[in-house]
Amino acid sequence: MSKLLPLAATLLVACIEPSSPAQQLQAEESSIVLAHFSTGTSIPQNPPPNVSADATGPAARAIFEATLALAPEPSDLTISMDQCPVDFGVSYYLEFSSETSVVANAGVDAGGCLVVDMTDARTTAVIARLADEPYFATVAANLGIPESTIFPYIAPQ
Repeated sequence: MSKLLPLAATLLVACIEPSSPAQQLQAEESSIVLAHFSTGTSIPQNPPPNVSADATGPAARAIFEATLALAPEPSDLTISMDQCPVDFGVSYYLEFSSETSVVANAGVDAGGCLVVDMTDARTTAVIARLADEPYFATVAANLGIPESTIFPYIAPQ
């Protein structure tokens, strides 16, 4: 009995130890039924692509999974303006929903370092990721739009 007590205590701690925000969102993947995509800009002279699109079912889950699978933004990396390509201020927004509520939101920088901030709608925990070209290809394919519509963003001349 005395050997079982430490084991039981260890198992109890393991069961109540909080999971990371990414793990919490991964647990929600099967509940995703809708991914809504929209665009915006912080620089009026650089209009974003005129895209508002929805993906449903497996396509919505594929975008959600691809967003979570992106490489984490290194916490020890201070990204400076001269380390990234030019950022024209265009952003993409993804809203991931279950049948009953919004599960997560993601803000995706269409330029610069391609930072993706994914927010758990329940806890407001933010997961910072870095996008790449294959990510935009996955998003576009699952939305049913040409990738060139959203990536790379080319500012008007």
